[in-house]
Amino acid sequence: MKASASTGTATTDAGTAFTARLPRDFAGALCDLFHQAARGGASTPTEIVAAVVAQAQRRLDKMLLGSPQGNALRELLGALAVEPDGARAFAAHAIHWNQLPPDERSARKSQNREEHKQGRMASLPATDAQIGFLRRLGYDGPPPSDRAAASRLIDERKGVRQ
Repeated sequence: MKASASTGTATTDAGTAFTARLPRDFAGALCDLFHQAARGGASTPTEIVAAVVAQAQRRLDKMLLGSPQGNALRELLGALAVEPDGARAFAAHAIHWNQLPPDERSARKSQNREEHKQGRMASLPATDAQIGFLRRLGYDGPPPSDRAAASRLIDERKGVRQ
């Protein structure tokens, strides 16, 4: 969750702490319950949290005991109980997000994807293919330390040659 003009850092931190409690494999689907509630007419963080609790309980009633989805919903309900301020902070984020114009949401999603991609690439070593391509582009410096650095060098070299 990113800080925005309408949410302070403390609120953002609380929302982030809340979402960190959600099971990774189901975090997107569970967070979407907040957005569905916001789009469905809930207009305050408290109303959104109440709608999420009700929806999670309805879904749990239809699931088999021990199912992965049921376990995720139970973890969500637990997180709601342990981090109520964080849940309300995330609900406030959902309200704000769903009030943005569609083109602004799309632009922010693209930016977030790119930031995530660059972060992931920076955590991995440069590939042999990237290093080989850099050499073919005339690069003769030290090998880049990671995929993101290699990608930047490739873009720079291609820009020089084009």
